[in-house]
Amino acid sequence: MPADTRERLIESAIDLVLTSGYNAIGVKEICQHAGVQKGSFYHYFPSKSDLVMEALDRQWARHTQLLLDPVFNQAVPPLDRIVKMFELMAVHQTHLQQTYGRVYGCPFGSLAQELSTHDEALRNKLTTIFHSWEGYIEGALEEAVAIGDLLPTEPISQTAQSVLSYLEGLMLMAKTYNDPSLIQRSAQNAKLMIQNSSL
Repeated sequence: MPADTRERLIESAIDLVLTSGYNAIGVKEICQHAGVQKGSFYHYFPSKSDLVMEALDRQWARHTQLLLDPVFNQAVPPLDRIVKMFELMAVHQTHLQQTYGRVYGCPFGSLAQELSTHDEALRNKLTTIFHSWEGYIEGALEEAVAIGDLLPTEPISQTAQSVLSYLEGLMLMAKTYNDPSLIQRSAQNAKLMIQNSSL
């Protein structure tokens, strides 16, 4: 059994769930995409759900490394980091459009829409991912309050959740219209929404 079989299965799951959705693919399709035998799949993963859980961990680690850490580690005002997050998500969705021919939106949001009422383990995994993402935003908001750029009139965690919900909604609309510029054009609106929430 090739040493990279497990890696190929994980990467194939990431690719296929993004482009086709969870329910549209099975173990057979994943194995064909990965170029491995079905028996090799069950050597590493008891089920498709177990593989996708692993793929989500991998994709979240990649998401933080490539999209979140570069933004939230920047030496720019904290509210501008949130704007940059929206802008970088627009760039990423543009890349997906150029690579696959379509905007696919947020893989975590899309999977949550598809499965959150049907698979409790995956729902819990996605909840953990979203909470972690909100943590990035919450840290920036706390810093904005500390330097006087924001007045906390509602719990910061609630504002962070609202910001992420707004971004997720934009990515859904970008996916629907196949237009990543919807996210780019709305980046500054996120900052205004935060500022208005503190009035």
